[in-house]
Amino acid sequence: MNLIYFTIGYNTEYIELLRLCLQTLRDQCDLSNIKILVMCDEDYRHLIQDLKVDYTMITNKNSDPMQVSMRKVEIFAFPDINKFDKVIYLDSDIIITGDLNVIFDDIVERDKLYVFEESDDYREHNFKYFGLQNYTPDEIKSFSDRRIKVFNCGQFGFKVSEEMHAHFYNILYFMKNYKGEFYYEQSFMNYYFNKLNARKAIFNNYTNLGNRGDKVHELTRIIHYADAAMSHKTKLYKMNQDYNTVVRNCN
Repeated sequence: MNLIYFTIGYNTEYIELLRLCLQTLRDQCDLSNIKILVMCDEDYRHLIQDLKVDYTMITNKNSDPMQVSMRKVEIFAFPDINKFDKVIYLDSDIIITGDLNVIFDDIVERDKLYVFEESDDYREHNFKYFGLQNYTPDEIKSFSDRRIKVFNCGQFGFKVSEEMHAHFYNILYFMKNYKGEFYYEQSFMNYYFNKLNARKAIFNNYTNLGNRGDKVHELTRIIHYADAAMSHKTKLYKMNQDYNTVVRNCN
């Protein structure tokens, strides 16, 4: 059995994005071997009841959007996590355009995070969005030599294992004790997994950024509207429009 999970909170408007994401997931994906989890605080429990997901995990109270997003790293606190073989995390501003089981099939190594690389520019490792702005020139060169690129934390996957449990625990500890500048969990996850080279970019085979206008091809399974400057209403409009155009016109 595999698991897909989401985090939600702070802004109720994002519930409509999650509702549409779940609709497209159920339309496109064979869920016979997949369960769905939503992580939220107690204030959101009643607001998501009609989404009819398999599990709801209640977190501590979320005081801002960053805290909601960073909850995704707490996935190993989910009491039933060890019932599952593989896990995929998805942001709510996503539409699903094909069966995600092909992605689960590609998640095979116990100690790797499977990711979507967002940029070919290795200098972006030293941007706050993808690290902690403290890499040396030699470290950037090493990333370039090994073709380790920055990745987007709006979608990722992993096998449930002792190794991944340790990785996520280490990141949580790091986040709790870090005093410098950062950008959500994405700064820490990039810094941690890229330094270890404990990640693989299989999501690039299946993911497009809807705000960037990437071409939708036959392998596309995920379209992610990752532009933080785009309002939820604009995202919802584009998600509906693209889903109706890309998917329904193909059927």
